[in-house]
Amino acid sequence: MSSAPSRWFIEAFESHTSRIHRTQIAEYPFTVGRSAECHFVLKSNLTSRRHAEFILVDGQLRLSDCGSTNGTFVNHQRIEHTTAVQDGDILHFANLEFRLTQEPTVPIAADSIGIAPDSTMSGPLNLSHQFPLKSGAFRDLLKQGQVTGVIQPITTTQGHLYGYELLGRGCHPELPESPEPLIALADMLGLSVEFSELLRHRGMSLLAHSGIQQPIFFNISPKELNDIPRLLTSLELCRRLNPRLPLVLEIHEAAITSPKLIKELRQQLNALQIRLAYDDFGAGQARLLELVEAPPDYLKFDYVLINELADQHSPRYQLLQLMNRLGQDIGIATLAECIETESVAELCRQINVNYFQGFLFGRPMPIPDKRT
Repeated sequence: MSSAPSRWFIEAFESHTSRIHRTQIAEYPFTVGRSAECHFVLKSNLTSRRHAEFILVDGQLRLSDCGSTNGTFVNHQRIEHTTAVQDGDILHFANLEFRLTQEPTVPIAADSIGIAPDSTMSGPLNLSHQFPLKSGAFRDLLKQGQVTGVIQPITTTQGHLYGYELLGRGCHPELPESPEPLIALADMLGLSVEFSELLRHRGMSLLAHSGIQQPIFFNISPKELNDIPRLLTSLELCRRLNPRLPLVLEIHEAAITSPKLIKELRQQLNALQIRLAYDDFGAGQARLLELVEAPPDYLKFDYVLINELADQHSPRYQLLQLMNRLGQDIGIATLAECIETESVAELCRQINVNYFQGFLFGRPMPIPDKRT
């Protein structure tokens, strides 16, 4: 059996501790199975004594099933032949789930996680889903910067352009373009901050050549508030890329839990000439006391409040009217998001909301490049 240095690892998720255990694939062929003689011992009677094995061919890691009773799966697909595998692939040996990674990390010796009874049980399998699919592709997206920016118009109540919201889109061939599933994947992988920074920096780089002069609203991940110095470094880069562009930082209302923190952040934003908006306000955890103690420049009302406006007598209309009046009375401009119909827009006009955003007034569009 040949021995070769390797940076490939098998990761196992331990549900009762929510921890990940990592085992290095350190020599080839690297056997996986229920037998104590295997390099990686499996603890399940649904696995076979010699279930599968890894080999290395011209630097490419490959996985083959060794005639197991209940099968070997790569990304939830059962393999019948030797199959090339890559960083981030989700592996199942019968009912046991693992993730394959290739990182320059010091290997951690695996604890004995298996037993080796003489017989293999057979039965229907429900593949576990502790690890997200496409984690390797997502890390590749981050490494290659495969995202772009788009902008959605923000208008006055009469439909005249006031500004834009900067939004992100994915550009990786194996991943969706829409930001929502990408954000969810980033959260599962613990890469929310890195993904948020990438979207923001890419969008700001494109805006630097757009010729746009109107205010640009942009989001951050709530987790970025856990590291204010890092966030400020990112915002300083945004300002350097667009030294004269009016910028408005949006913070989700769920993250507005410490008026003291927001006050301190507001001082730093003032130094960068970046204004502040509270996003998705009105349907979550934010308290009116925090709105008064740490007032933003803009208040963006939650889409649930807007989309479900019925008439002037509905409770949602009365609530929106009350919050709009409170915000404006203390000097905060208000903005209604996700307006899709003229009837909802008219109700917001009656309430005297300052600005509108939604498909009725413009869909997300590419950022123009004045250099072309």
